[in-house]
Amino acid sequence: RRAPVEAALADPAAAELSTRWHLLMLLGRDAEAEALLQPLEQSGRIYALAGFLAYPQFDPGPFPSLMQVLEREQVQRRAPEPIPFACPPATPGS
Repeated sequence: RRAPVEAALADPAAAELSTRWHLLMLLGRDAEAEALLQPLEQSGRIYALAGFLAYPQFDPGPFPSLMQVLEREQVQRRAPEPIPFACPPATPGS
């Protein structure tokens, strides 16, 4: 059900970064979710980005500094998995 997730995303209470990221991912708005985390990459907050590694749907690929650490530490990671309970795609006009 998209409507409740969209409403939650529009709520100012969803201002916390990880909450917004999760909501965007549930809606299939992966590019926006990635863009939301780019300031962490740009400011060198690798530890904050690494926190998202706990989620199987997180793709570290767009974050070079995090990828460098994963490669240096020889971390083997599976490809990102789709969220099994994600919202259905948006329909035109919704």
